[in-house]
Amino acid sequence: MYGKLVASYRLLFGLLTLGVFVERLFAGADLGRLLSFFTIQSNVIGGAVLVWGAVAILRGREESRGLSSLRGAAATYLITTGVVVVVLLSDVDPAGLDTPGYVDVVMHKILPVVMLIDWLIVPPANRLGVTDAATWLIYPLAYAAYTLIRGPFADWYPYPFIDPREKGYGHVAVMCAGITVWFVALAAALVRIGNLLRNRAPRTGRPLPTSPGR
Repeated sequence: MYGKLVASYRLLFGLLTLGVFVERLFAGADLGRLLSFFTIQSNVIGGAVLVWGAVAILRGREESRGLSSLRGAAATYLITTGVVVVVLLSDVDPAGLDTPGYVDVVMHKILPVVMLIDWLIVPPANRLGVTDAATWLIYPLAYAAYTLIRGPFADWYPYPFIDPREKGYGHVAVMCAGITVWFVALAAALVRIGNLLRNRAPRTGRPLPTSPGR
């Protein structure tokens, strides 16, 4: 029963998020520009990971180590998305992006919270380590590099804090350094918390949702 409940909410929020992304495409959004936003990329990753996790449960499969690590990565990216929006973008329309209110609610508010709760109530089935946390940082670092390299050619940057045209590359470097420190701290915290909850689960008798009947 517990497994079915977890699979249900994962499917619900995973498909909701992916559906919002697809709806934006049918609404005429430019795919290249849409996918240049970290918000969009991280939400697609998070939605896909939730669906994958739900399917694994419904098929009665144990959570693989790869899925455990991907869940941690997705949680890191989505939680960061939510925090950055609140701290840096609360009064800013990123690069003039005009999207309906429900897109903001789903991608900036709902899914970041869902990914955090999912990590806390369903700890990773496999023990994670420093290597996992370090691997999670590759994508955001690559995203920053891609954005800064592409920006001058496209004359466009998705977010003001990574746009050097107004305050220069020094300001961008400081912002990126600060966000990198946040990423490192968050990834380390999620690994630590995930391992602690995983070790505690058998002692508390809480079943891990490895199959629909559990």
